Amino acid sequence: MELTLVDIIGLILLLLLMLGLGSSIDVVAFKNQFRRPKKLLIGMFLQFVLQPPLAVIVGKAWGLPPVQAVSLVVTCSCPGGSMSNIICLLFRADVDLSVAMTAASSLAALFMLPFNLYVYGGMVEGGEGMKMDFASVLLSCVVVITGTAGGYYVKSTNNEARVILVAKVGFISGLCIVAKSFFSNLTSDTPVYGADTNFITSCYTQILLTLGIGLSLSKVVFKLPGPSCMSIATETSTQNAIIALSILTLSLNSDDSAAASIIPIIYSSANTSTNILFGIFFWKVMGWSNVPKEATLKEMWKSYKELLAAENNGDGQRDYVERGNESGQLVRVAPLVEVPDKDTLRADIA
Repeated sequence: MELTLVDIIGLILLLLLMLGLGSSIDVVAFKNQFRRPKKLLIGMFLQFVLQPPLAVIVGKAWGLPPVQAVSLVVTCSCPGGSMSNIICLLFRADVDLSVAMTAASSLAALFMLPFNLYVYGGMVEGGEGMKMDFASVLLSCVVVITGTAGGYYVKSTNNEARVILVAKVGFISGLCIVAKSFFSNLTSDTPVYGADTNFITSCYTQILLTLGIGLSLSKVVFKLPGPSCMSIATETSTQNAIIALSILTLSLNSDDSAAASIIPIIYSSANTSTNILFGIFFWKVMGWSNVPKEATLKEMWKSYKELLAAENNGDGQRDYVERGNESGQLVRVAPLVEVPDKDTLRADIA
């Protein structure tokens, strides 16, 4: 493994990104989820046991070239992304579970990501001719876990100014990684603006299959509450594309990494649009959200903004109260929110 200056800068950006993501972990919610780990274990199974082999099958079914097929496996072997937390918060799913799953998958990725790439990367037809530097993959995983742990520590200090600074630096670092990968892709033989239809359909297929299996397993088999099913399905179908881009850049040669970056870029866009549509479906049709089906988008948005406004109390920790919803589930909500549960919101609507 020989690191160039560009590689070192990429690792530093990845570390700063993960520091920012780690600082967003809710310490109380994270600990509470580990006291009842069944939901987390379901999510980890879907994330690291189901996703990678499914990516191999999807890539083969759509006839992806080796570079893009390996890229799909890399993307689907990465931990969950923060976009799932935003979607779960927006549609009032089980936000604590979503945040805990993102954190837990980032921790588990240190071992599971290189393992899955070693096992399933070699199963890609034609992929044996590609040279993936697994030392670089392992180094990326160490950076991910170090950054996440560092961010978690920063959050636990309750220094709000420090948390905000780390979060902003992480956000900027993520933008830099995406911009670098995007411009590299534009100069490759497979630019994103001329993406093959199979690249797009393979990403959507992977996302829809994971959503469907996640919902079936959590709702039909384990009979979890609707909000938890929403969070598990959303979280396990959302991959951290920025980590995937970093790993591809570090572990492949420049030509292959530029061509491979098209998959995480497409996957991220496809995932966001799909999960927003499914979030509306779960809320309006299935009634699985913690907001009633008859609420309007305006009322949903108002509830979302109030949750954000009440996110932290004076010492930097989220302040919660517990309320019961229709299914008897205790829902942890910010006490300043005027619309904490379905019954209250229905009364407001009426």
